Amino acid sequence: MFNIVENPLILKIIMNIREFADPILKDLGKRIRHYRNLQDITIDKLAERCDPPLHYNYVGGVERGEYNLSLAGLLRISRGLKIPLEKLLEGLDVEYDKTEKEQRINDLSILLRSMELDQIDLVSGIAKEIVTAQGV
Repeated sequence: MFNIVENPLILKIIMNIREFADPILKDLGKRIRHYRNLQDITIDKLAERCDPPLHYNYVGGVERGEYNLSLAGLLRISRGLKIPLEKLLEGLDVEYDKTEKEQRINDLSILLRSMELDQIDLVSGIAKEIVTAQGV
């Protein structure tokens, strides 16, 4: 009987699958990981937040760019992250370097989307006080 794990070429492909991943899928995965880390949630927690839940191994593979996920899967992850799908897809098809300020504004937007309304009000009040104190 043929055992694929004993075949050196197959084993090498399996072990180095990340090297063969599509660059767009890798970028998408990095973006998903970035937004997940911003919210300080684990892969397990993100997988549970998807509706219906995804397997944590699948979410990890998506973050590594190993899976060409379906639109439905992408929507589930987007909703699990509590961010609009357009945020995940924005700029994937073009070379786009955000300025540091744009990236920080984007990161803050993601954090705010994951907060409750009273928390958003608190952050907004603090930001207004800072702006007023600086005379901006």
